[in-house]
Amino acid sequence: MLKLSARTCNALAQRAGILALTGVLLCILTGAFALGQAVALCALLPGSMASEQKRRPGDPISPDYPIYSLQIDGLNTIGALLTVGRQLHIPMGIRYLDRDAVQKPVSVHWSRVRRRKGKVPSHFVGPTLATALTHILSYDANYTWNIRGTVTLYGPGDSQMPSSETKPFGSPIQIDNGRAQWPDKNLLYFRLAKFQIPKCPIEEASHRLEVALNAALHPGAQAVMGDHYPGTGKNLVGPLTFRRHTVADILDTLVAKEKNAAWVVQVPPEVVDRLPPEGLWRIIEYDDPAFDQAIEAVKKNILRYPEIDSPENGPSR
Repeated sequence: MLKLSARTCNALAQRAGILALTGVLLCILTGAFALGQAVALCALLPGSMASEQKRRPGDPISPDYPIYSLQIDGLNTIGALLTVGRQLHIPMGIRYLDRDAVQKPVSVHWSRVRRRKGKVPSHFVGPTLATALTHILSYDANYTWNIRGTVTLYGPGDSQMPSSETKPFGSPIQIDNGRAQWPDKNLLYFRLAKFQIPKCPIEEASHRLEVALNAALHPGAQAVMGDHYPGTGKNLVGPLTFRRHTVADILDTLVAKEKNAAWVVQVPPEVVDRLPPEGLWRIIEYDDPAFDQAIEAVKKNILRYPEIDSPENGPSR
């Protein structure tokens, strides 16, 4: 059995005490460092982590969804709308575009600011999805927007604040206009008896819809798929079956399923009664490297038509 002297025992005890104290100090320092890192991270965030979650494609859409920063310099209306959709990953269906919408510049410079009232925790105030859309469309009181499935239309002339009701998963934003039914035969509201697609890229699904619409308008004509812009080719939809749905409703469903795209009518309102060579509409995927070029192509397609006078008020639906 090992025997230690009293002096040796005292020395060992002192060393053990020093080691224990060192361990305690290390734990305190480590905890303080971790806390400091957490505080620094929170200071970098514009708001609390719970209220500042980044919106993901497919999340429910609320008119009150906050926009923490929106910087738009001189884009046209369609460019501004799609910038909001791209930034928030919100699918859109733009059913009406006139020449002003592709020519008039829109500038928005918004950032949310921190407000503190007494003992109330600081919070952020600033633009929401509703105020952004209403501001962008404010140049024409006939423009409206709504979330699919709602009855209320939110337009620049509305005095009531938009509700904060959260909508079903994947609902697209619909951009429309009171004159959208002029002329009476608007092919976007043509109902197809039946339309089916397999699982395929959204651009292919859109092209299949165009072929089906042409076949319904010209019974007996031979349907040819032809060439079409392939898009990214990685955003798939389907298989889907539609019965007695309008073309616009089918397009809404396609972009809602894809979750990160928009469809845009690309002819002026006076020629929505025909299928032009460039196509009646265009799918724009938010993650497409050619996103800006697609917006410019829509502008060119609309401006290639000579301007004609249109009635002040389109027929009611």
